[in-house]
Amino acid sequence: KREENIYKLKQEILDKEEGQTVEEQFENLQDNYESAQRYIEANQDTMAPQDLQNLQEKQQHRKEEMENL
Repeated sequence: KREENIYKLKQEILDKEEGQTVEEQFENLQDNYESAQRYIEANQDTMAPQDLQNLQEKQQHRKEEMENL
């Protein structure tokens, strides 16, 4: 059941992204990047090290994706 829900959510995300222009995709990535960056800066001192590392890796992926659009 959980795997099925995850699959459905992934499909919804992919379907939504397919209808977006490159500019919209870039804007969404940029908004997510900036929001997450503010979150990291405000909370890094109290975050678990693994959570912080995961967020930093996600940020790196977002940055790379923005550079490739």
